[in-house]
Amino acid sequence: MGCYAEGMRVLVLVVSGLIIACMAPQRPTAAPLAPPAPYYVDGQPSMSNPSPPEEAGSGPAEKTARDAHRAALEGVYAAFGHPWPPMCTAERRTALVAALNAYYADRFRFERRGGWFRPDQWKDTAFDWQTLDDKAVERLTRLGFAHRYFVMSELDPRVANAVAELVRGTLGQPQCDEEFKLWTTGLEGYLQGSRESYRAEALAMAPWARSCQPGARKLLIGHVNRYYQERVEQQTHLMQWGTLGLRRASALFDTKDDRALDDLARLMLREGYLSLDDIRKDARPLVASLFDGVAGAARCPEHAARVK
Repeated sequence: MGCYAEGMRVLVLVVSGLIIACMAPQRPTAAPLAPPAPYYVDGQPSMSNPSPPEEAGSGPAEKTARDAHRAALEGVYAAFGHPWPPMCTAERRTALVAALNAYYADRFRFERRGGWFRPDQWKDTAFDWQTLDDKAVERLTRLGFAHRYFVMSELDPRVANAVAELVRGTLGQPQCDEEFKLWTTGLEGYLQGSRESYRAEALAMAPWARSCQPGARKLLIGHVNRYYQERVEQQTHLMQWGTLGLRRASALFDTKDDRALDDLARLMLREGYLSLDDIRKDARPLVASLFDGVAGAARCPEHAARVK
């Protein structure tokens, strides 16, 4: 009887502990950071800021650092900038290893990071190696390791140590992957459907571009916003792959219908039927890049009252 009672007591304690554990507040997990949106020049995505801030005291050291940074980035992009199956050839592997060694060696040499209280001290300067381009190189480095386009023993020792930290937790293939395709068929089909749908909906509203009728304006601006938001979202995702994604991001939204919508946005901005305030914040840089002139005075009464 005593053993039975003791057993029941243990069981009650275990169940009580489980209940308390389930009721206890869970520590919130940090949401993954969204990738930064690309820069835009005349509606086309760009990896780098086309109008970087002027650097105070810029001199020979800054020019040397900036030139080295650009050369290192272009070397990595060139190593990845061709169809994927040849990545397993000896020539391509050698070129990739050389590019990675050069990039990370120059990063060790030139990168400067701010302290605890000023982490962004060097942001947008010649010594900033945390740009969109650099994040793309890190992503490509992980991809190259995962598909065994290089192995750690091929890298210079110091570079190998840094890359090992970067790819920590990434599983590598047992042999070089000749079958890898960066753009998966299923996802591409879905994204293509989204592009075509948002394009068609926005273009269907083009006849009301100069209308001040409230219902038509609301529909037109809504469809234009959804189209440009989808464009930014898809291009932002692609830009994570560096110049490979950049070329694809530009091509996918460079059809005659995309150009017609860009012309429509320019016309409406120029004539005062559209304001940048009408465009959602995430799509505003793209739309703003389409128009470098002075926007026309607001044409529609309710629009004029709202944008004052």
